[in-house]
Amino acid sequence: MRITGSVSGVTGVYTNDKKVSRVDSSNKVSLGRDDVKISNVGKDFTTVMNALKNVPDVRMDKVNELSAKIEKGEYNVSGYDIAAKMLGE
Repeated sequence: MRITGSVSGVTGVYTNDKKVSRVDSSNKVSLGRDDVKISNVGKDFTTVMNALKNVPDVRMDKVNELSAKIEKGEYNVSGYDIAAKMLGE
């Protein structure tokens, strides 16, 4: 690459000490306040989740009923009914 003309002008761009004047006013960032807004769907979801926490995982009334039938020998399920439930029919 060949540079013609004033080489000192080209190098002067990089060597000149350019003084920057002091900034008179500082740009202060105002301390704002963050706001969080929860949508109605989010509120409904929270309500449902709190309600589900109070529902037991096991329905003990059904367990006790079936346990009593089994002990008395009154609980009889046909193989067809079992197969139908397993296949989701």
